[in-house]
Amino acid sequence: MINIITTNIMNDLAWVLPLRTNEFTTFFKIFPLFASETFYLVTISIGCWCWKREFFKNLAMIVCLSTLFNTALKAFFQIPRPSIEHLVTALDPLGFPSGDVQVVTTVWLTLSWYFKSIYLWIFSFLLIFFVGLSRVYLGVHSPLDVLGGISAGFLIFLVYLYIQKSNTTFEINSLFIMFALVFLGIYFLNSQDLNALHTSSIKSIGTLLGIMIGDKLYRKFNIMNDVVTNKSNIYLQIITAILGLSTLWLLRKGLSFSWQVEPHSLYIFISYIIIGTHFIFIVPFSVHFLRTHRIERGNMLKRYPKSRFAPKLDPN
Repeated sequence: MINIITTNIMNDLAWVLPLRTNEFTTFFKIFPLFASETFYLVTISIGCWCWKREFFKNLAMIVCLSTLFNTALKAFFQIPRPSIEHLVTALDPLGFPSGDVQVVTTVWLTLSWYFKSIYLWIFSFLLIFFVGLSRVYLGVHSPLDVLGGISAGFLIFLVYLYIQKSNTTFEINSLFIMFALVFLGIYFLNSQDLNALHTSSIKSIGTLLGIMIGDKLYRKFNIMNDVVTNKSNIYLQIITAILGLSTLWLLRKGLSFSWQVEPHSLYIFISYIIIGTHFIFIVPFSVHFLRTHRIERGNMLKRYPKSRFAPKLDPN
């Protein structure tokens, strides 16, 4: 009897329907925002530009890896989503494990471990709980999907801890390159349909390679992250965030328009390589160039106050 009840609760969501109200629906529709692509792009980009570049660069790569791992699990298990009414749009028909819950678990456990704040730990557990609960309430996942997502996300978190705490000389970038190449082969050779799972994988692989390319360029040009090394300059942080987010928005709009007109995996792949390179290299390079130019011009004005570099005074 207990097994039957447990099975019904875990897989049959008919018990959710009587609990739905307009107020609850409005409340639970908030939480998918914390698992959206836009949320991760904005928060991780600002963290990378204005705070701790290396950590947030690795966090972006972890998000991509977790997404790829989730795609592989869904393709392996082939468990469909619940059959009740979905109150939000489900991009793919497969439910186990929950991708939103998995990535949220990975990201917020990693953040809590890195910053070592008890308040952040509490917030993270509450957020994971409510994101999981919202997926069940909204009808797009069963409790089993949610538990699977938490387990898979926790596994990715443990892999990250192992890499960080071990003294292995195996570079984290090499690990991501291996995953990217494996999934590139699988999806380009075996999948011709531009479905949601395929698109998600192509975006993650493109972003990963874009981050790697951008990081190589960042180190090659020996760019100093002016914002991170001048944390007290709040104006520089604000300008960098505005410049970065506005150009990122324009870039996403332009690129998404191009591959919506001609929907092809290659267009999406190249678009996300550009996006990954933009946030890890182009924005810091632009800020560094503009700030260096401004400092050099200021030094020139001090050295040659009467030269053509000096501002002209109004005779009136």
